[in-house]
Amino acid sequence: MPFAFIQQGGSSDEFYLSVWDTENEAEDARADCAEGAYATTPPVELPEDTDWDAVEALIQGLPDLEVVC
Repeated sequence: MPFAFIQQGGSSDEFYLSVWDTENEAEDARADCAEGAYATTPPVELPEDTDWDAVEALIQGLPDLEVVC
């Protein structure tokens, strides 16, 4: 099963999905992000049939979070 994490981009309101085949690969990628001063979430194991485009679309909406009453 793949492992994914969210990476903060070049600005505080840019976010990207990063998907890896193994947890070790994901952890190595997070270490590379840390060297570049990019924040990440911990990796999460997700099902093989995850709709990555849908997840990416949700992540791209993070800067637009709002409270709707």
